[in-house]
Amino acid sequence: MNRDNNQMNQWVQDSLDSLDGVQRVSANPYLYTRIMARLQARQQADAYETVARWISRPAFAMGAVVLFLALNIAVALRVGQSRPPVQETADQAVAAEFNGATYAFYDITSDR
Repeated sequence: MNRDNNQMNQWVQDSLDSLDGVQRVSANPYLYTRIMARLQARQQADAYETVARWISRPAFAMGAVVLFLALNIAVALRVGQSRPPVQETADQAVAAEFNGATYAFYDITSDR
């Protein structure tokens, strides 16, 4: 038991002796500049990610679709109300009837 205790004390003493002559480590002079550049780049990337995250949400997509449809319906209704109804005259009705008929060239030229 005494031998184990002496060995343990020796290991502790060896560990403490290994720390003699240790000095404080000096940092790279450009370390602060590099850290600040990375933080700024991360903040800019976070801004774009936040916008992309909002746009990719299903609620935003559905809202955009509903808004698009509502605007289309509103424009269609407004255009339909702004045009006065067209009243055909008798000449226009007859012309529309004859425009619907198509004749082949041989029907016009043949005398049968």
